[in-house]
Amino acid sequence: MSAVRRTLGAGRLGLAIPVLLLDWAALGIAIAVTPGLTAATGWDVLLAAVLLAAAAALLRPVLASLAARLGWGGVVAGWLLTQAVLVYLALSLAPHIQVDGFWPAFWASWIYSAIVSAGLWVVTAGDDRVVLAHLLRNARKTRAPATAAPAVVVIQIDGLSAPLARWAVQAGNLPTLTRWIRSGSHRLVEWHAQLPATTPASQAGLLHGASGHVPAFRWLEKETGRLVVTNHPKDAEYVEQGFSDGRGLLADGGVSLSNVFSGDAPVSMLTMSTAARRGARRGPSRQIGSYLIDPFGLTRSLVLTAAEMVKELFQARRQRVRGIEPRVHRDFSYVLLRGVTNVLLRDLNLNLVAEHMMRGAPVIYCDFVDYDEIAHHAGPTRPESLAALDGIDWVLGTLEQLAAEAPRPYHLVVVSDHGQSQGATFLQRYGTTLERWSAA
Repeated sequence: MSAVRRTLGAGRLGLAIPVLLLDWAALGIAIAVTPGLTAATGWDVLLAAVLLAAAAALLRPVLASLAARLGWGGVVAGWLLTQAVLVYLALSLAPHIQVDGFWPAFWASWIYSAIVSAGLWVVTAGDDRVVLAHLLRNARKTRAPATAAPAVVVIQIDGLSAPLARWAVQAGNLPTLTRWIRSGSHRLVEWHAQLPATTPASQAGLLHGASGHVPAFRWLEKETGRLVVTNHPKDAEYVEQGFSDGRGLLADGGVSLSNVFSGDAPVSMLTMSTAARRGARRGPSRQIGSYLIDPFGLTRSLVLTAAEMVKELFQARRQRVRGIEPRVHRDFSYVLLRGVTNVLLRDLNLNLVAEHMMRGAPVIYCDFVDYDEIAHHAGPTRPESLAALDGIDWVLGTLEQLAAEAPRPYHLVVVSDHGQSQGATFLQRYGTTLERWSAA
């Protein structure tokens, strides 16, 4: 048995009682506040919690597989109803619990899931063994045969400058990266992004050797009169078709996850240049379907996403109250974007990388945009931006442990596409907007 599996086994035993107590409390609260549900004693609720865990272990894989076969509609319905069906069965089988139909159990299942998701975050804060066990359990079904052929996982930390990375490593703020560099397994090497220093141009260079074909983030083509915006799927596909020769970095069996360009990967998910491609898969993959239906997947991520949005509202207000300058306006669209990128997309990317590592993909390239989105709005050295870096460092540590269980040896490579500098906006510096200044 590997060291990772021994650690996970000890972790499950150590967390079994706290998790059971959390399930008991969450189900008790859900029953107490939901009309149409009553329980005679707390011991009846405990039995119902045990029955719920047993029903989930036996039936959830079957329900998830059935939902995925039905396409996106099935997956969405499965996400909405699977936990409710399991709660209804558990409460109906438990003695001395009154259930007045399915719908009380439906609403109770959401209350229960929200409390458990938030509670697990508290119980397991700083402990990634539960996450590891979840990832390995989901990936075990598609594990490839073992091979000694090496493979590579490339994680792009979007928007991280070399000076800030060096400072964070020296300060020990990124424990995984710091340990890798100090052990000699990795080196911190600085490189200069060509102009324009943007994600599309840098990824065109990294994945295709074609950064010169991307003159800006958006531009007007004089020949065609087309306004090209590189983070729009059809435009990203159009740009990539202009420079791709079919021999990109990921062409030989690689996987592209959450990138602007695909690197000619035969497997491309959440990638701008392939999202609108004709013939692209329209139904959910098994990996995405499993993530959406599993309560440790989408439901947990949504609860933590909401918490991240609340945290953003507090931090933005604190900047305004304290009069921190330079500062930009952080509207509600960014509040939502921060929650999605810093929690939901990060969790989904981690699940997808883990899945393809267990499939034995020869090279995986995934862009994590958490830090970049926050740094653009809050500033690259603000506390909330540095906290996002810490979250990505945690992802790297999790992938390191997953690599020990993968069917082939994986080398983990970390890159950045560009840096950022903290400074005043044009309006703050000159008292007018760039548009008004240009028109004057």
